[in-house]
Amino acid sequence: MIKKGIYAWYGYDLQPKTALEKMATVGFETTTIWWSDEFFPKETTLRMARDLGLEVVSGHLPYAGTNALWQDGTDGEKYLAWLLSLIEDAGKAGLPILILHPAEGPTPPPISDIGLERFALLLENATSAGVRLALENVRSRDHFDSLLQTFPDLGVCYDSGHNNAVTKDLSLLTPYRERVIAVHLHDNDGMKDLHQLPFEGTIDWPAEMKMLSQTAYDGPLMLESISDGSLEPDLYLQRCIDVLDRLAGYLTHS
Repeated sequence: MIKKGIYAWYGYDLQPKTALEKMATVGFETTTIWWSDEFFPKETTLRMARDLGLEVVSGHLPYAGTNALWQDGTDGEKYLAWLLSLIEDAGKAGLPILILHPAEGPTPPPISDIGLERFALLLENATSAGVRLALENVRSRDHFDSLLQTFPDLGVCYDSGHNNAVTKDLSLLTPYRERVIAVHLHDNDGMKDLHQLPFEGTIDWPAEMKMLSQTAYDGPLMLESISDGSLEPDLYLQRCIDVLDRLAGYLTHS
């Protein structure tokens, strides 16, 4: 049976423990968490999820400073050092996968030798720590493809909402079918990254799941949707479970 997951923050002003308890109660088996301490201590979140029986399959690295990695200077070096420390922490905590962005925004810096060197160091340290790095598809296809073509050991995190809003390419995963190790499933209107539930936007979900079924991915179906607050948290999470059951049907019969 395909496991069901949702990102640990799904749109409500809840304490992390309460949010996780509600997820476990409604039937979620897995989750992914923010792997940094800006909002809440990451190791505490990890421990609480595990204590509730939730498998934490991945953590998301910060991305607001990613563009600095491609530029010479102290900002890039500081950001690199921060990411390296987070990778080390993940290894110590037994977190198997960390997700990172290749670049940010509509006009990222050009691909550079120093950027490739820094990503090489991130990958080397992750391998030493026993952590897989998964590159998430974002606006810049050039940075995404360049890194994946340069580093064969780099995995892929497929984000359905990003593809629908900016890339618009159902063949996106074709060259990387054997490298998909994480997914973020959510919907939008084809223009903005709205993080709606599947079937609330314009994504063709039968086609989407067919694409996913043609990869080697065998992990949980992981939602990265955010509630608009129109439902109470328990009702929203139940709707999420129902949506994942529907998606699993498409995946099974693709």
